[in-house]
Amino acid sequence: EEYWDLHADLSADGQQSVRFEVTRYEGAAFDPKTEQQAAEAVERLSGAEHSVSNLEARKTSSKPAAPFITSTLQQAASTRLGFSVKKTMTLAQRLYEAGHITYMRTDSTNLSGESVAGCRAFIQDNFSRAYLPESPIRYGVREGAQEAHEAIRPSDVGGLRSESLKDADRDAQRLYELIWRQFVACQMTPARYLSTTVTVSAAGYDMTARGRVVEFDGYTRVQ
Repeated sequence: EEYWDLHADLSADGQQSVRFEVTRYEGAAFDPKTEQQAAEAVERLSGAEHSVSNLEARKTSSKPAAPFITSTLQQAASTRLGFSVKKTMTLAQRLYEAGHITYMRTDSTNLSGESVAGCRAFIQDNFSRAYLPESPIRYGVREGAQEAHEAIRPSDVGGLRSESLKDADRDAQRLYELIWRQFVACQMTPARYLSTTVTVSAAGYDMTARGRVVEFDGYTRVQ
């Protein structure tokens, strides 16, 4: 089904322009289905007077994701490192056999009490108190998951960093770093933001732009 999006780069008093998206027309959703409909909107908007009609600012937050299981490790390695599933599992197997990570075939986000305590101690020693939650973060076990298994995590979070893996090639080090960061992040406090939505109106159209400012980086500090 054909559809068109319409954007406007707007600025006030010579300031840097901000990209807005046209979202509504005369109170209804703006949903042009043809180039002609979109072009008509452009023509009406081009000569119109634009003004800010609404401003919303609210505080938001995001929580850290669970430690890796097999499927999420494969997805993250593909997205962030460009690794194929086969390459990811081959490298993870080598890291496991070398004793650097826990078993890499798991569908459980469970973490041992000892590993969580070690992670919290690392956070307390290397970050300010604001990055350490009052109590350990527990992640729910998926239905049918093997609770006896742990999530994929570094064997020694405080004693082994990727640059210390002398017996591993560069790609294995990069995968280990990905696993390490995900594990440390999962025991840190949420990131907090000030999220803002601006609405500009002109010729019966409403245009919106969204942005957010980091107030506290939380778990994203390690990612």
